[in-house]
Amino acid sequence: MISEYSPERVLMRVPRQNVASAASSILNSFDVADLTIEEVPIEEIIRKIC
Repeated sequence: MISEYSPERVLMRVPRQNVASAASSILNSFDVADLTIEEVPIEEIIRKIC
């Protein structure tokens, strides 16, 4: 799911089990200059629980 988009940057949220296949698909389909994969910050997870 795309969370944020600009011509220079796309932010996507992908379930952990789909990260490898999503990254592979993106790298094979687009001319990617940089790819960063990060975990959701723990603070955000706690906010959703509380």
